[in-house]
Amino acid sequence: MDMILYQIVKLSEFAHPTVLSTFNIPTFNLQHPNLQPSTSQPSTFNIPTFNIPTNQTLDEVASS
Repeated sequence: MDMILYQIVKLSEFAHPTVLSTFNIPTFNLQHPNLQPSTSQPSTFNIPTFNIPTNQTLDEVASS
């Protein structure tokens, strides 16, 4: 790793957010294919669902 970049990264670990904002440090690009905005269809997110046992009905789960 480039030494200057290494020093900036190490500094960013201890820098206060207001100090950090003075540096133009690129953040991780967290764009996941499933989260890409699309005009043809709404974005879908992987939202965890309740793990309901298949041998129980919703009423049985609610009353337990």
